[in-house]
Amino acid sequence: METPTNPTLPLRRIVQGRNPREYFDPVEMAELEEGLRAAGRVIQPILVRPLPGTDLYEIVAGERRWRAAKNVFGDDYGMPVVIEALSDEQAEAFATIENHHRAAMSHAEEAHAAKRMLMRHKGDKEEAAAALGWKPELLERRLALLICTFAVLRALTHRQIQLGHAELLAGVPPEKQDSVLAGVIAHKVPVGVLKEQLGRFARRLADAVFATAQCSTCQHNSARQSGLFDESLGEGFCQHPTHYDELTMQAIEAKAASLGDQYPVVRIVKASDGFSPLPVAEDGALGVGPAQYAACMPAACWP
Repeated sequence: METPTNPTLPLRRIVQGRNPREYFDPVEMAELEEGLRAAGRVIQPILVRPLPGTDLYEIVAGERRWRAAKNVFGDDYGMPVVIEALSDEQAEAFATIENHHRAAMSHAEEAHAAKRMLMRHKGDKEEAAAALGWKPELLERRLALLICTFAVLRALTHRQIQLGHAELLAGVPPEKQDSVLAGVIAHKVPVGVLKEQLGRFARRLADAVFATAQCSTCQHNSARQSGLFDESLGEGFCQHPTHYDELTMQAIEAKAASLGDQYPVVRIVKASDGFSPLPVAEDGALGVGPAQYAACMPAACWP
């Protein structure tokens, strides 16, 4: 049944392995099956490894061909194979590399594979990237997608959204991602439109009245996405408006407390209090004069 030059195994003796691919596109699989029917055989062998203590072999690379062959030829078909004794780490690396360069895995599947490989290499990103045949930058980009919720990553895997959608959603607070995702899918929102919509809710860090040094490592700082992804809001935005507003109020309350000894009454007026704000101007009907106007500027109030 097997020869050194062209070994084959009955499909029933081949079992699924730890394939990083989760989703098999039905259209692509149907095309592959049609190709096998036309050829009358599987031309390129799959890579398998023996399962100790059994007469079975586990797929390392080639599950798409194995699935298609079972549907077209049945369990007794002699599948061409390459048999290698591989460790778990080697098998996972080969499977990821194979999928990455063939009918590509989704970026979400690659992200999960990157995380597993990073764990195998005890957090060493250089070694993990090398094991996958990736550049370190690609590893970082895939790991950054894991900020997305399970629902977002699943939608990316099932081709319900594009990579750009997921990259933009990575900056949105996790508790909001799924609701935004539902709207994107329901209304088929293009990446560019989603970017515009998210930009309306983002806060400019340049306008903050609190110290923004703490924002440099925050996952909701748009600079993080800008440095990793093709789609982002650019640098200088906080994508977590609720937290931004909380930090703003803390800064205002601290400023108000510091003025308590100087002024008998210090009141914080919020936009939600229902008042109609008047714009501060240097001159004109409501002008306050150059000195007072300068004193009202943020640089004067927030050293």
